[in-house]
Amino acid sequence: MSEVAGSGLWQKSLWESVLDSYSKPTVEQLSLAWQDQYGANVTLMLWCVWLQRENICLSKDVLQDVVATIKEVEDATLWPLRRARAALYDLSVITRVQQQLVKKQVLAAELSIEKILVHKLQDVTQKYIEVMRDVEAPLRLEDYLQSLAMPNAAMCAQEYLALAE
Repeated sequence: MSEVAGSGLWQKSLWESVLDSYSKPTVEQLSLAWQDQYGANVTLMLWCVWLQRENICLSKDVLQDVVATIKEVEDATLWPLRRARAALYDLSVITRVQQQLVKKQVLAAELSIEKILVHKLQDVTQKYIEVMRDVEAPLRLEDYLQSLAMPNAAMCAQEYLALAE
């Protein structure tokens, strides 16, 4: 059952939607490619997919606040963990087995942080849905991709949405 199914705000929680979409290999590959190439935030892309799927109409003005909130948490926690995980491969004083053990633990910590971020995004969505609603021109994945100066953002957004289904 959805975490907020009883609230009537959406059919599927953001976490469930993220897991569904990201489990598709093409979504994972494209997400990571755009992360590397354009600095895209995978969690924010999947949040935008969820907004569209659930027909949640938030103002585009919400995007800057959400990006800043996510960035603050990621800068303090997620990115240092990712750098530490990457540094493991350069350590010659520990064995491959030890590297894999630590990598697995760091990945688990990263996943925990990402899950917290997803829940924070869902909470923010619930807050903003009351005060920052815009049914005429709601925030969409295309808007987020355009904010990254991604070429052909509209076409890329359509492709990503289709793959995430």
